Amino acid sequence: MRSDPSTRLAPRPLAPPLRTAWFDRAIRLAGPLVPRDLDADAIAARVAQQTGRPVPVPEGMRVLLDDARHAGLTAVGELVLATTCQRMLERRASIEQDCRTRPDISGRAPRRPIVITGLHRTGTTTLQRLLALDPRARSLPFWMVQDTRPVLPARRWPLRVMGRRLRGALDSLAWTVLSPNMRRVHRIPPGAPEEELDFLLTTFDSPALWYRTPAHGFLDWALHRDQSPAYRLLRLRLTHLEEVVSGDHWVLKCPTHLLSFDALLDTFPDAHVVVTHRDPAKAIPSFLGLVEVLHEASHRDPRSAATVHNGVRLCVASIDRMMEARARRSDEHRITDLSFERMVQDPISAVHDLYERLGMDRDPAHDRAMQRWLARRRSDGERRGHDPERYGLTSDGLRGALADYIDRYGIAVRGRRAA
Repeated sequence: MRSDPSTRLAPRPLAPPLRTAWFDRAIRLAGPLVPRDLDADAIAARVAQQTGRPVPVPEGMRVLLDDARHAGLTAVGELVLATTCQRMLERRASIEQDCRTRPDISGRAPRRPIVITGLHRTGTTTLQRLLALDPRARSLPFWMVQDTRPVLPARRWPLRVMGRRLRGALDSLAWTVLSPNMRRVHRIPPGAPEEELDFLLTTFDSPALWYRTPAHGFLDWALHRDQSPAYRLLRLRLTHLEEVVSGDHWVLKCPTHLLSFDALLDTFPDAHVVVTHRDPAKAIPSFLGLVEVLHEASHRDPRSAATVHNGVRLCVASIDRMMEARARRSDEHRITDLSFERMVQDPISAVHDLYERLGMDRDPAHDRAMQRWLARRRSDGERRGHDPERYGLTSDGLRGALADYIDRYGIAVRGRRAA
């Protein structure tokens, strides 16, 4: 049995930002004018009133909200969670509406997606944004991921885009206001490619919902759920978007795919998956820093021992499941492994090698776009990572928990080179 690296030291509690305290007080004073009730039936009733159709409450939504009531959420956290649940129900209803509008395309699979995954903070975002600069690529900008309305019919799409872009810009602003440190760890420009995570959350079965709210009991439940239904909904959404978004192939990215590697490869039989790798003693504390920022507005102690423990547990489970799936399967040719160091040292060369493996031609315009993007990114300065000690962890403990992973993929750690 692995030793648990998250119980070595007790992390110091962190007080919510002052801005969060102001918002919290304002929301409580507003009372019923700001709906933050964690009542699954009431949230579903609001969506049913909007859509004109019955909206069943998923089992996972009840588990999540029941657990969240005892999670020590702030008023901001309750508002964000209630809003998130409502928008997830709205998104699912919109996918079902698109299926009724175009039942002829609902059985189709998206063509030739390149799917990037890996632990958080291992270079997945950089690779996604470089690949999305290819004029031939389709990607999901933040505003499109946040959109909860039907995509079809396609003839109406151009008229709807401006309003959806505006709502995406407001969502991006809301993230910045409620989590002022978000820009430091993960910038969210409304037009930049973003993860497809929100589509996978629509079934309320994903452990990744824990990123949004520290519902530790829900995480225990979700880790044992089949994620195949979520991937079927993702496939439907992408198929519908292919009717309005031009391009030859999708560029997708989500670290959560590690937890559901079989479901990903089975649902997208034409996909090629790129798995990024980095020293766990660097990646995991950086991920915990992201979780801390995501939870700082919603929880009174975003760096609690339980949060640290479950963050490490989620990372270890993600790697274990990915490795177990790859050991079982016979389609390793559909997977490319890429080290964080390679992405830092020569990212354009890494993209060229990937294209060569996929039999794709290089485009000079794409190369120029990547060079410009990297130049702008370097001018923004490097972001500092987090030390394990900040979360009561040790580098040796984290590496020990994933020793098989480090050896299997020749991951560079202090004092040794990648194989």
